[in-house]
Amino acid sequence: MILNNFLISFRNIKRNKGTFFINLIGLSSGLACAILIYLWVNDELNFDKFHKKDNQLFQVMVRNKVSNGTEISSATSSILANTLVEELPEVEYALTAGPPDQKKSMLSFEDKMESNRTDFHRTNKAHPSN
Repeated sequence: MILNNFLISFRNIKRNKGTFFINLIGLSSGLACAILIYLWVNDELNFDKFHKKDNQLFQVMVRNKVSNGTEISSATSSILANTLVEELPEVEYALTAGPPDQKKSMLSFEDKMESNRTDFHRTNKAHPSN
């Protein structure tokens, strides 16, 4: 019975090659998009879930007005982390994360360059490997 179904399917594929390939391309691209969307949503939902207090983690974003609209970026000033800790009592720890050559782009005032890398070790204690 199943051999008969495969034989009929094969004959229909040979008879309607154009329709078969259009359907095959549509099915494969639809499945690929669905898998990619699933992987992206899964990554977003499980981001930083290895921390014990993951519900207390926040990322600061900056909204800049540019000539053709608005640009949203996660790149903030390195002094912002220290300012958040000093001025907002709700913020226990704050840190900046950036490229290894971030010191070249850090803001400084009167030869004073703020670094809050010590908070990284305090906030990273929740990691299972520590």
